[in-house]
Amino acid sequence: MAQVRLDRVVCKAELGQNREPSERLQVIEQLWRRGGPGDVEAVARLLALFPELGTPAFLRLPDDVRDRAVRLQCAVDDEEVEEALPLLEGLYWLVGLPRDEIRSAARRSTARVAARDASGRIVGFARAVSDGKCAWIYDVAVAEHLRNARIGGALMGLLLDHPMVRGARHVRLSTKDAMPFYRRLGFCNLDEAPRYPWKTTDMIKTRAGARPASESADETEARAVT
Repeated sequence: MAQVRLDRVVCKAELGQNREPSERLQVIEQLWRRGGPGDVEAVARLLALFPELGTPAFLRLPDDVRDRAVRLQCAVDDEEVEEALPLLEGLYWLVGLPRDEIRSAARRSTARVAARDASGRIVGFARAVSDGKCAWIYDVAVAEHLRNARIGGALMGLLLDHPMVRGARHVRLSTKDAMPFYRRLGFCNLDEAPRYPWKTTDMIKTRAGARPASESADETEARAVT
């Protein structure tokens, strides 16, 4: 029989096996609100370890979501990104990008959230790149058969509450036709936003040969930032 020194046993206290269910859920809520390095990943692990705890407040679906079997996921690890790729490929802003490039961009994100249906399949995905002061939202996608089920709003609500996004002074994104959707979430056109007291010029550097022949320079810039 294997023997383990008691002074090396730490996992019981760290993982919460000695806590009541209500205490475990409170720990999960506190980790999410604290949002320190590794906290979001710890939340995901605790929820996987203790599925009987139910859904913490920050993962509960808004009342207007029509498919109540969908569940939100606050962290998407590198392996799970693979499950989201079929949802992303073919979206207008990713057309022509190789799968490896889409995968690599998703894995380099600082915040990734998802929605899964009753079968466990990823049916919604969104990500952000943030340094804590400024955040960019990318690749907000919902499976076509659920695009009128209000899942996109639930995903965005979770992403905006993510510890790497919630404290950002500026949260930016680019869209071709979803302006009303994002306005409902508090976004506005860039020219409507408060400006610095000094004059600034937005600039961009694109990879050589990245612009399709059918696009103008302005269209290329907009698509590159999307």
